[in-house]
Amino acid sequence: MNRLFIANRGEIAVRIARSAKEMGIEVAALIPPQDFHGPLPELLDYSVPAGSNEEAREMFLDPNQMVECAKQLNCDAVHPGYGFLSENSEFAEAVQDAGLIWVGPPAIAIQTMGDKSMARNVAENAKVPLSPGVCLLPEQRSLSEDDVRKIGFPMMIKAVAGGGGRGMRHVMDEASLEACIEEARRESLSSFGDDALIAESLITEARHIEVQILADQYGDVRALGERECSIQRRNQKVLEESPSKYVSEKTRSILYEAACSLSREVGYVGAGTVEFMVRDIDGGQEISFLEMNTRLQVEHGVTELCYGLDLVRAQLLIAEGESLSSLLPSDLEPHGHAIEVRLCCEDPFFGHLPQVGFIHALHFPDGPGVRIDAGIGVGSEISTAFDSLIAKILVWAEDRDQALDRLAVTLRQTMVHGVVTNLPLLVALSRDPAVERGEVTTTWLESSTPLENIASEVSLLSEAIKSGQWAEGIPLRPSRDSQTGVQFTSGAFVQDRRFFP
Repeated sequence: MNRLFIANRGEIAVRIARSAKEMGIEVAALIPPQDFHGPLPELLDYSVPAGSNEEAREMFLDPNQMVECAKQLNCDAVHPGYGFLSENSEFAEAVQDAGLIWVGPPAIAIQTMGDKSMARNVAENAKVPLSPGVCLLPEQRSLSEDDVRKIGFPMMIKAVAGGGGRGMRHVMDEASLEACIEEARRESLSSFGDDALIAESLITEARHIEVQILADQYGDVRALGERECSIQRRNQKVLEESPSKYVSEKTRSILYEAACSLSREVGYVGAGTVEFMVRDIDGGQEISFLEMNTRLQVEHGVTELCYGLDLVRAQLLIAEGESLSSLLPSDLEPHGHAIEVRLCCEDPFFGHLPQVGFIHALHFPDGPGVRIDAGIGVGSEISTAFDSLIAKILVWAEDRDQALDRLAVTLRQTMVHGVVTNLPLLVALSRDPAVERGEVTTTWLESSTPLENIASEVSLLSEAIKSGQWAEGIPLRPSRDSQTGVQFTSGAFVQDRRFFP
């Protein structure tokens, strides 16, 4: 592998570029205007600029254009990152048909695990724990009495080709079943061009636990710990950590074996994640397979911090034919505790609506056990063309309590000026008693009010910025006027700390 085309943007493109360059591999990518002022352009050896963010978005979603970009830049390999075309089997095939190295699993594995109906069949064959479920036939508007009895309520209707919460409905009783099926079909068809659905038991009061796996081209599969991703909003993860405070050793062993068995069954190669729901039942813990992500996860850094590994480097070496035995020591064990939060341009005070604007000033702290994965810089324009995620803030410490303390301090020293972010929510989560105790499920965030825990602090911060006096010790994070909803600015604050627009 001599020159790698990164079919992605933002922080993940930066992340991949850094690992590739450390290995002596040249890197190339398409650069949208939103990334012009970030770290990516300086990392790239070759690039193609996009005329607009919207144009770039369309190109990132077009397999043929991405392959043409790779060929135009004389690349011999393609890394898809995550999102966009990373789980598109046609893209994987197009890359290989063009004679390029595909840094990912086989196209058939992507296709199989991307179809929730086929994925359930693979899980059954691999003897992976599954919740009761059935596939809905085309035009099927309801379920038979036997199926309803088998699945029970609450029930989940979800798109076979879906993801990200789209084409998904929670059904609490039989009276709303037909309407939920119709809504899910319509949304699934609109989002994925496919209205096939699955009905399965809705696992409530559960934890979202996922297992990171690595697999080589020779059938060897290793589980690299679990991550807990239970703190979510509308099926979108907000905070991830490893190891899970909740999972028992017995459950952990079952999860690892299930993830490896599933990966072997589908002939997986590369880095992947097998996701499960786990809940308390009858004095023990019940496991249900959720899905497999056939790509590098957003939260892969949590595993890297605990295991001392570079998963992107591992992906590249596996794509070149390296075996796991040559990459990983046989006695590899995790150490310490890692936590990641997602910094997004969303307003947590107004329904988490996406925000746009220019970043006038930016500060991320550094220090022992702190890692920042970001694709933005001063001058970056945040648009609605892309996902609202602008950075991932990760911390590591010897134990979970220390990691939470380090996260709280790191977030208090983070500053994004010029665009509204969810930073106040992240600060609140880092200090929430329920989070500290590890007593959160996938429904906790949407039914709780962590921001109220820092309401007085936000008020003091607002007054300080309004008067132009941002005192030392006050959290360095954006705030906003509770009446007008606009972001406060302070020229003195920006200039004194040399965060120039």
